[in-house]
Amino acid sequence: MLFILHKKIRINGLKFSVCTLLIFTLLGVYTKNFYVAPAKGLENYNAEIIGTVSEQPERYSNYSVYIIKTEKVTIKLQKGEIPPKEIPQELKLRLSDVNEIGAEVFDKLKLDIRFNPLDTYEKSSFADKIYAGGYITELKENLGKNRPFYAVFYDLREDINNLIFDNINYKDASVVSAVLLGDRNNLDGDFSRNSKRAGITHMLVVSGMHLGILYQLLMKVMSALKMRRRLSRLIILTAIFAMEAICGFTPSILRAGLTYTVLTVGEIIFRKPDALNSLGFSGMILLFINPLGFGNF
Repeated sequence: MLFILHKKIRINGLKFSVCTLLIFTLLGVYTKNFYVAPAKGLENYNAEIIGTVSEQPERYSNYSVYIIKTEKVTIKLQKGEIPPKEIPQELKLRLSDVNEIGAEVFDKLKLDIRFNPLDTYEKSSFADKIYAGGYITELKENLGKNRPFYAVFYDLREDINNLIFDNINYKDASVVSAVLLGDRNNLDGDFSRNSKRAGITHMLVVSGMHLGILYQLLMKVMSALKMRRRLSRLIILTAIFAMEAICGFTPSILRAGLTYTVLTVGEIIFRKPDALNSLGFSGMILLFINPLGFGNF
């Protein structure tokens, strides 16, 4: 690092790339040691947690899957059990539920759970910044809603979904919902399997194509209305954030959203936008937040 940044050494593209790679490597090692390792030490323990459902639950025929951000983790030791060395309090959990507790997004819950090993799904779990998994053994208490400021967009998502399913037959509505909102929970199992065989599952993920259409449409409207550059770009930034929130901040929409955000901010400060630089910069931001997220790229 000192060699690369020495004042007598000119920083060219290669040295900048090496420096960036080194920073992400160090961040990845830090994340592994201080988040992943302690979480892996929780496997096969029973615990009581307090946390909030952070994403729309995935509903299946005989069970559900919840993504929960915890505020408090209390290990419940059985007779003769040795407590884990570290008990991280803030985790992002992927929890299976066979009892159908019926929780919704933003519900704050008090749960009894049992941690599972993550070895089988280690790469995908860490890439999603989910550092522990398990299953729900009992719902102790529903503590009510814990809604962030952007929850209004989730309500809009539900309203759009209801409008789609009220006016289109169920099978067609499930496909429309997946294409427009990224909600694949209602897709038929056979349709999902056939989509994978045909290699068209990317069409069911909200990503750059959707934001590109929105971006160009808004640009045309703003131009026709002859709005001032900065005001029009601020409206576009708001629309981009709203689209990300409606789609649940999935990795695909976050990548595209950050790219268009960089492009739009560049136009606000009168810089010539460059799509590839914007895409690369958005990728750097996402990797800086979670260095193990390369599995999502």
